[in-house]
Amino acid sequence: WVVIDPTINPSMMRMYASENARGNVLEPEGTVEIKFRRPDLIKAMKRNDPLYASLEEDSPEARAREKELMPVYNQVAVHFASLHDTPGVMRQKGVISSVVPWAQSRAFFYSALRERLAEVALDNAIASEAPEISQEQRQALVKSELSEVLLDLATGTCTMSDTRITSCLSKLTHQRQADQVSKMSVDAVLSGLLKDMTPEALMAMIGVKSLNLDE
Repeated sequence: WVVIDPTINPSMMRMYASENARGNVLEPEGTVEIKFRRPDLIKAMKRNDPLYASLEEDSPEARAREKELMPVYNQVAVHFASLHDTPGVMRQKGVISSVVPWAQSRAFFYSALRERLAEVALDNAIASEAPEISQEQRQALVKSELSEVLLDLATGTCTMSDTRITSCLSKLTHQRQADQVSKMSVDAVLSGLLKDMTPEALMAMIGVKSLNLDE
């Protein structure tokens, strides 16, 4: 067995399990020896077996009944412990992303890898164009506005030069520039807008006609 911690790199690591996999560190028998020892089994017998509960404690009849029931209760405890780390339980607890049948694993991981590579490519493009956006925001953008192009990239029916991608990146660029301008003072904005304009252009912009001194 091996212990893997997806928190090492949560943005890149994905955990899956086959339908017959187990995620336990200890074998079920070892878990029972630690978590469900003999005193616990005896308590369970008293709760569930009316005959055993009616017998006097440590009497020959009680010990005989206990000896008769112990293998059954021990087997039930082992089975209960084995259910703790089944694929369904691990999926419910969020330990794995999904359960992948072994017979379909090759096709599943081929498609999953292509989709993940496309997702990373889109994420990198967005991060390059708008570095101020958080990873969560980039992922939300990929899953919403770029969801269709993500599938097309994964299946190879489009490339990163697709107009849907360039249009989205262009919007991000314009938004970033607008945000930068909004944070500037009015003097700085006007200075940037007017610095390259000729006097004639400035006068034309404000509606003032130039004087012809030769007349």
